[in-house]
Amino acid sequence: MNRLMKRNGERGQLLLEVLFATTVAALVIGIGAQIANVSLRGTKSSGDRNKAISVSTEVFDAVRAASTEKWQNLYNLTKPATHYNPTQSSGKWVLSAGDGNVTIDGANYTRFFTVNNVSRDPVTRDVESVYNAGHDDPSTQLVTVTVTLPSGDTLVSSELETRWRNKACKQTAWSSVGAGPASCPSSSFGSSTSIDTTTVPGSLKLSPQ
Repeated sequence: MNRLMKRNGERGQLLLEVLFATTVAALVIGIGAQIANVSLRGTKSSGDRNKAISVSTEVFDAVRAASTEKWQNLYNLTKPATHYNPTQSSGKWVLSAGDGNVTIDGANYTRFFTVNNVSRDPVTRDVESVYNAGHDDPSTQLVTVTVTLPSGDTLVSSELETRWRNKACKQTAWSSVGAGPASCPSSSFGSSTSIDTTTVPGSLKLSPQ
């Protein structure tokens, strides 16, 4: 009888040890699966963000290409809240109104950019944090690109674009006062004092004081 009880006790202890070992193994596997899942999601999120950065970079490259071809392509866009998206037309970048969609590895990324005028401190020539129309710099524009990831998160980045290459334009007349960059050919001027622009079309004449 004692031997039988002893054997039953040993079997019961062995069963408890097996159950304990099984429980521990299940916990370890569960924790490992959670860690692997978090790691995979983190890797995917990082990959999606890297793709969003490449989408944003393409937008900035397109804006620079369009503005280098003609500064007014960028400067004359409606500001500040209108959405624009670069598209290809006849082998060159065109800045069109609206949002754009890019598909990478089967995932959709939405992109657009906005444009703001820029002002500079008249002494330091540094860009002012708050735009001041009295210090407007028509040769600099602030471009902000927004990319929406498949997860719904957004990547927002900004860059100052400058007119580094000037184009010589033919002056056909001096008929009006214009603001901002002139279009080519031009018939406007910034300001005048004691100048007659109407007596002889296309010419300047000193007027009496």
